[in-house]
Amino acid sequence: MSKNKKRKPAAKPNSSNKQDIRAELLKCVRASGIALLVLLLLLAILSFVYLKKEVSFTTLRTLAYIFSGISFLLCGFLAVRKNKMPAVYASGAAGLLVLLVLVAILAVLSGGVFGNTVWILVACGVVCPFLGGILARKI
Repeated sequence: MSKNKKRKPAAKPNSSNKQDIRAELLKCVRASGIALLVLLLLLAILSFVYLKKEVSFTTLRTLAYIFSGISFLLCGFLAVRKNKMPAVYASGAAGLLVLLVLVAILAVLSGGVFGNTVWILVACGVVCPFLGGILARKI
């Protein structure tokens, strides 16, 4: 390029583009909130059943993991359903938000000491939102 020719200035980010990104991320936050509410509702039902009937702790823990998987699937599904972002980003962001909230709750309840079973929740929190996002794009 010769010295006499001027370069075009770089394009400035469009403010409507920033608003679109905020709106898309807000949809991810809403999906995470709905998924957390569904998980709390399912766990409340599980605790009610535990109080009324004698259920072993292993069964209780297994059902809690299944309910968290359902919640993560729902989170990924709702985050991607009407979102223009790529499915991987939307479902990953929403799933990460739910996972961070659940790990924070577990840290408070357990006094900061985690056992090996928390890795099952982390694996579920990584895989299930992506599966929910894939389901939302295919349906």
